[in-house]
Amino acid sequence: MKKDTLKVLLVDDEYLIRELLKKRIKWEQLGCEIVGEASCAAEAFAFLEEKTADLILTDIDMPITDGLEMSKRIIESYPKIKIIVVSGYDKFEYAKNGIKLGLEDYILKPIREAEVERAILHLKEKLEKQKKNEYENDMIKKQLENNMPYLREKFFSGLFRGRLALAEIEDKLDFLKLELQEKFFQVALFEVVFNTEEKYSEEERLVELIGTVHMIENYFKNMPCVHVLLDAKENIIVFCNDAKASLIEECSYILERLKGSHPKWDITVGIGSIKENIEEVKHSYSEAVTALQSKAILGENQVIYYNDLDIVTPKMNPIPTLQENAMDQLQFLIKAGLHEQVLDYIDMLYESIGKYSNIGEQNFTIHIRIQTTRMISVLFYVIASMDIKIEDIAYYQEEFFKEVASITNIPQAKRLVISLAQKLIKNINTIQNHVVSDYMEDILKYIQDNMSDYALTLNKIAGHFYMNPSYLSRIFKQRKGISFKDYLNKIRMETALEYVRNTDLKAYEIGEKIGIPDANYFSTSFKRYIGMSMTDYKKMIGQEG
Repeated sequence: MKKDTLKVLLVDDEYLIRELLKKRIKWEQLGCEIVGEASCAAEAFAFLEEKTADLILTDIDMPITDGLEMSKRIIESYPKIKIIVVSGYDKFEYAKNGIKLGLEDYILKPIREAEVERAILHLKEKLEKQKKNEYENDMIKKQLENNMPYLREKFFSGLFRGRLALAEIEDKLDFLKLELQEKFFQVALFEVVFNTEEKYSEEERLVELIGTVHMIENYFKNMPCVHVLLDAKENIIVFCNDAKASLIEECSYILERLKGSHPKWDITVGIGSIKENIEEVKHSYSEAVTALQSKAILGENQVIYYNDLDIVTPKMNPIPTLQENAMDQLQFLIKAGLHEQVLDYIDMLYESIGKYSNIGEQNFTIHIRIQTTRMISVLFYVIASMDIKIEDIAYYQEEFFKEVASITNIPQAKRLVISLAQKLIKNINTIQNHVVSDYMEDILKYIQDNMSDYALTLNKIAGHFYMNPSYLSRIFKQRKGISFKDYLNKIRMETALEYVRNTDLKAYEIGEKIGIPDANYFSTSFKRYIGMSMTDYKKMIGQEG
């Protein structure tokens, strides 16, 4: 940052003192400029009405209005101006009291150059620190302002997922300057499936998606209590906090407009019920997800309101749906190619679904279909995200979902989901097998080249090659016949043997070269691997030589 020149106003009723100060002090070297002088408080006030000053150097003992009274009035009217007072010895206590008014410093008479320079340099240092802090604070505020849309989106994501306690919600609302009305919270989700006849590039798809978000934002621009954002699955969320708005009507109108502009797109809207407390927003979001996923039964290109779904008991007690994190876990296990774990997890999910078999046959059947649709949606999402050919896994997605509509019991639903999951896992494992095979030579070379890194781990290597650590561990053992840990230890010990045979390096030096800097641990590892200490091994090869 550029250091500014301090503008100084000298105030003293004695002309010679003012001249002395002007000529004896090296103002320019101190980064100061004398911009004016005054012989009394009245002249000082007159100067400040027309011009500006950063610093006033004033005597205390002046006629009519003394320096302290003048300083008090200047500080009240011009709080940014700094003041240093000059006092005779007998006025010392008087000057000290002036510091309480907000004066920066005081200098005793007779005036000494060094004392004036000290006071000014101290003030400049203080001002520079203050300016730097203000600059940094301004930069932080600008960064926060620039990141505010992201921070708000992150807040809403946590709110919908139920990850925030009430106190945390209130703190974040205050920080993000979000004013929410009480007793009205509702969530809608727009799912947009682009025309499959036209091949969109990823860039074109994102441009269309963001354009749709902006269109919905623009529609609600006059409703400050409606917020629009994307969720992790690229569904468009509409969070309504306006009791006067009818989200069903608004979303129906938006759907009509979107379909008019893009008749080949499949657009479905799921809407959760209205909640009175902000902590219950997560339930409205979960209901919107369930409503959206029921399109497999009710059809696409329509608004589906959760309360219209017939999945409640005669007493109107809503049926709990599988939590969103359950679907995230299923997705993770599928992508990791963990066959047995996936089958066990699907069993567990259907066991949870089966707990509500007492809600009536028709309701229970619909409940099974809705939850099965959610699981199948996750599997097809994995297929799309991993760029797997759909024909390698199943027949057309639409036909697959139609089969869900014929499900009448849990075993039938489970067979359908497991059949798709097994084919998908087999395909994923085949892909990952090819990936690991293609990279195995590079992986082994990477291990060889980086064995000196004591922090070399399977996770680090997996990260370097963008692989799943657990899958890499499993495939590595299949290909090499030993675990990664044993393999790393083997090449380190074999390399250590080469150093022992061909160099005079000490144990700790060899340990550092192979990634075991702890000399004691290296000696123990060497003995465990070779069956003798490094000293005994050297004697043995010496005798052989």
